[in-house]
Amino acid sequence: GCDPKIMGIGPAESSRIALRKAGLALDDMDLIEINEAFSAQYLAVEKELGLDRDKTNVNGGAIAIGHPVGASGARLTLTTLMELRRRGGK
Repeated sequence: GCDPKIMGIGPAESSRIALRKAGLALDDMDLIEINEAFSAQYLAVEKELGLDRDKTNVNGGAIAIGHPVGASGARLTLTTLMELRRRGGK
């Protein structure tokens, strides 16, 4: 993980760890979802990971769509799968 004193940057390191374990890189992804409810946190993660805005949260993230209690993971998964299908992505 990362030092808890650095508020909000945890998703960047978590993403790196998950991608490494899966043997993937961000460039392998056609779409990326960052589920953060605060814009400052999203911007910090975007900067840290060097995310491409043309393929990140393309239909809006938690700020625009909402952050439903207990359902944000399911909402993100379905939204991303539908967008990948629409674009013919992987």
